[in-house]
Amino acid sequence: MNRRPALAPLLGLVIAAAGCGGADPEEFSKQYAGATAPLETVFAEIGDLGPEAAGAEYAAIAADFDDVKERLAALEAPDGAQEELDALVTALGEYAEQVRQIGKAAKADDLDALDTAVAGLAAVGDSWLEAEEQLIIAVGAAAS
Repeated sequence: MNRRPALAPLLGLVIAAAGCGGADPEEFSKQYAGATAPLETVFAEIGDLGPEAAGAEYAAIAADFDDVKERLAALEAPDGAQEELDALVTALGEYAEQVRQIGKAAKADDLDALDTAVAGLAAVGDSWLEAEEQLIIAVGAAAS
């Protein structure tokens, strides 16, 4: 959970000089940054949760991830980057689901389920990072 996806600043650098088909890369970058801005707060909230956190706290955080996912899903990516954006949206939805599973396991005081959910969160986090990297590459290719 310590590796936080940070695509917005990198994406801005990659597409700063772009100007080709699909969504305008510069506008996409701005919209992407706006859509993902709440993630900093969401990750801080996760970091503040202790073992005593209630399932409802995890559910609220998962809902925050879902909100960002919906904002990203509404974006039109530059040409050649929509598939990568869609993969990122999917990974974010899976991440939210794993956060929900952690909450359910914590509420039930089920340590086995909690271990499974935390491992799942780490795996989905890796998928999220990979999806971000692929989006950066695709947007960079669209910009050239």
